Order: sequence, then C-alpha cells, then structure tokens
Amino acid sequence: MPKNTNLTRFLPYPTFGIASDEEIFSKHFFWDVKINELDKKKDAHFIISRVLEYGDVEHINWLFTNYQKKQIIQVIRTSKNISPKVANFWKLLLNIKGKIRCLEPQYLKMREKIWPH
Repeated sequence: MPKNTNLTRFLPYPTFGIASDEEIFSKHFFWDVKINELDKKKDAHFIISRVLEYGDVEHINWLFTNYQKKQIIQVIRTSKNISPKVANFWKLLLNIKGKIRCLEPQYLKMREKIWPH
C-alpha cells in the first residue's frame, strides 16, 4: 500500500504499491533504446505508451504519480504503439470519450495487414 494516503485516491489501483524508477527504466520496457538517454519530460509519450502496454498494476500506479491523468489520456488517444486491447481497456476504465487513434477502422485494417493474428 502506498504510504501517502492522499495520493492513493488518484491511483487506478490504490491497494497496490508503486514501482520505482529503476523498475520502470529497465530493459523490460525499453529493450530497444538507450535507457540512460530517456528523459521523463521529453520522452513522456513514449514512456507512457510502453508502460500502458507492458506494465502491471505497480507500473500503472507509477505512471499516475509521475504524469497527469490528462497527459496519459492524450497518449491513449493518439498513440499508434498501444494495442487496441489496451486502448479499449483504458477507454473504459477512464471513461474516455471521442476518437482513439488505434481503435479507428483504418488503423485496425492496417494492423491486420501487418499482423493478422
């Protein structure tokens, strides 16, 4: 359980812990880039996309402690790197209205051509 009880009301999973920066900035999420060159602010879209796609509850709690909810929602709306399953999950959980790029029909068709499974 996170120590700061005021913070827990803003976390999607308040009864779980929060991952450390070392857990986030690891090869688990960033196997294809130089981790020491990542910047939380400049690379926020990339970091948020990866953690949403591959993270578990402690990693998601880390996201919500390091980034604003509206910034996370914006990444969900615009990212091409989030799977439709993950985008749909967050759309429902965060009650996101409007378009989500990776759920649009033309994106789903393109994805089917690249990976038909």
